[in-house]
Amino acid sequence: MNAPNFFEVCAREKLQRGPDWQLVAWELVGDTDDAVISGAVPVGLYMRGARKGSPKFVPPFEKCVVTRAETLARALTYEAETGHCSGCGGKGQAWAGWSASEGDRYRQCKRCDGSGEPPVARQASALGATP
Repeated sequence: MNAPNFFEVCAREKLQRGPDWQLVAWELVGDTDDAVISGAVPVGLYMRGARKGSPKFVPPFEKCVVTRAETLARALTYEAETGHCSGCGGKGQAWAGWSASEGDRYRQCKRCDGSGEPPVARQASALGATP
């Protein structure tokens, strides 16, 4: 499992929704990397067509603003709670894109240099200390 989408996690917390609430759309606002997050609880799955098996959402969607500072704080909390890098979820590989011919592509996580550990834990272990 990769790291959670911290925009979605923060929006779910702000709106006081359970784990079944999912991000449907997002829009960055201005040049601050703050985002308007839209989401809902799926009403079921598509039964046929190109989206077969995907969750089905019906408007209206709930919206809230999530700031970049909130997502960074939540990412640091995730690292403290799990001991995993917030960029890759502890796998050492971060999602790098998708193509029709190759599918999902991954690369070494830049945040942890592929170790899966948060940078602070990596630095502490290199010095012989525990975080």
